[in-house]
Amino acid sequence: MEIRKKKIRNLDNYIPNNLLNKKIILFKEIEDDKKFKEKLHSLGFTTTLELGESVLPKIIGSISRFNANGKDIIRRDKPKETCYRQIMWTWYQYEGRDKVEKTEMKEVPYLRYPRDFVPPPSVFLQIVKNKENKKLIATEPISYNENNKQSLLHIINLYLELFGVCEIADNDLNPIVKYPEKKLSWKILPKGEYPWEKVVPQIIKFSQNKSGKKNKKVEVIAERLKHLNEKSPDFVAVGEAGFYGYVIYGFEKQKIYILESSQINNATYIFKDDWKILSQLTKAEILNNKYHHARIVHRINWFSDIDKYI
Repeated sequence: MEIRKKKIRNLDNYIPNNLLNKKIILFKEIEDDKKFKEKLHSLGFTTTLELGESVLPKIIGSISRFNANGKDIIRRDKPKETCYRQIMWTWYQYEGRDKVEKTEMKEVPYLRYPRDFVPPPSVFLQIVKNKENKKLIATEPISYNENNKQSLLHIINLYLELFGVCEIADNDLNPIVKYPEKKLSWKILPKGEYPWEKVVPQIIKFSQNKSGKKNKKVEVIAERLKHLNEKSPDFVAVGEAGFYGYVIYGFEKQKIYILESSQINNATYIFKDDWKILSQLTKAEILNNKYHHARIVHRINWFSDIDKYI
């Protein structure tokens, strides 16, 4: 069966009762069509669409944005709290007869309602085959029961946003053939390349608003990335697909990996695990205190704090 809608609000009208308490698969059959394959490539898959490829889909709307980044719930029922934003402040001063431009990072306090952060579901889509040897874009089989209804609703709406359709099948009758997963989340820039010129445009594009104008915090983000770049990392990895806008600086002698983004809870995350392990984490796992070694809040003392680790 299939669902063709922009969005659904409940499952009861769309999944038949005979599938209750059974494992089902949600999928979209890969069409032998140039436009469809181009769409898959734009979401993060390679042009060859190899079996096992797995991506956190690129953000194209509100569902995929929540899937990749999570969301904040504004608590208007609580008193406002003081937060801080950093800006690059430019002014002119005279040095003798010369008028000299000066730039400095400043911290501006402001009041806002507290936020409760809801972690991203981080649903990955994988290329698999079914018993009929057809290629599918599918998620892991999931039980259709009361406990999983919200997860299923999210996944179905994710398919509807990405493809306009979500197909559903009984996993017992139409099982998928498992292949080794190849997550396509990071692209490592070749050693010896000057990564500054490649990293900053990606962050700037990610931080633009819908009108195409740069977000005011772009200059501050650029200063942080420049600072990390000047520490001569062994490699720089930039995020692909749903990880677009994320950057990892790897310092392999110290076994330190620094994750920076304009979107991560206003903080920089430091990991001490093996890079291969880090590269396989979902966004929800990255934001989980269980995995990162340290979290450095974006405040005016960020530069001195980060230097303690590298």
